[in-house]
Amino acid sequence: MPPLSTLDHGSCRERPADGAYLPDNPRVGAVLMVEGEPDIARMLQHVFHRAHLSVATAPDGCEAVRIFAENPESYSLLFVDCHLTDMDGADLCRRLRAISPGLPVLLVSGTDRRSACAQLEAGGPTVFMRKPYLPVELAWQARSLIQARPAA
Repeated sequence: MPPLSTLDHGSCRERPADGAYLPDNPRVGAVLMVEGEPDIARMLQHVFHRAHLSVATAPDGCEAVRIFAENPESYSLLFVDCHLTDMDGADLCRRLRAISPGLPVLLVSGTDRRSACAQLEAGGPTVFMRKPYLPVELAWQARSLIQARPAA
C-alpha cells in the first residue's frame, strides 16, 4: 500500500515526527464536512470533535451550498470528499470559495485527485489527502489549515 499522500502547500507543514499533531493556538471555527457515507461521516465527526473543532455535516453538494450560504463566516474549514453523488467535490469547493474567498479546503479521495487540488491552490490553503488516512493526520491537517487562513 502506498504511504499516506498529502500535499504540503507552503502554509501547511508536514506532521511533526514526535506526534504533536495539533498546532498551538488554533483559530476557532466550524468545519463544514461534506461526506455522503453516514458511517464515515459519524467517524469523521468524532475525529474533528477530538481535535476541538465543531462540525456541520452535509451529505451532498447541494445541501452543503445551502448550509454554507446561511452563515458562511462561521466556517473555518471545508472538508470535502471528491466523489459526491450530485457534483464533483472540487467544483463544490470553487462554488463555496466564491462566497468566502480564501476558505481553507481539505479534499479527500480514494483516488489520486492531486491535480484537482493543485487547481484549487490559487484560491486559498488547500490540502489533498488520499484514503486511507490516519485520524491523527486528518486532525493535524485540519487544524493546520485553519491556522493558515489569513485573518479577516
